[in-house]
Amino acid sequence: MDAPAAAVENLTALAAGGCQLTFFGTGVGNPIGNMVAPTVKVCGNIHTLKTMGDNIDFDASGVLEQGLKISDIGDRLYTYAMDVASGTRLASEVLDVRETAVSRFERSL
Repeated sequence: MDAPAAAVENLTALAAGGCQLTFFGTGVGNPIGNMVAPTVKVCGNIHTLKTMGDNIDFDASGVLEQGLKISDIGDRLYTYAMDVASGTRLASEVLDVRETAVSRFERSL
């Protein structure tokens, strides 16, 4: 999808394009959430998980810190996605962090 790089605008574009559930990979932490499509924040940085744990939904640090296989983490993430689709609330929903933004239509400097 040709969408802007800015996080809020990108998630808005993905939701407008039909995404029902989005995954947002973050290394330094971002409390982003979207009003239309649930946004699962995935993080593998243990420092961010310690300092912003309340804002992160899925801990993927086991790959780097414990030598877990990416496929194992992927299986866990799939199961978590099914839980979210079944009503599990995300951090952004619990904390009421929901943003939306429409892309700029012209170049920005």
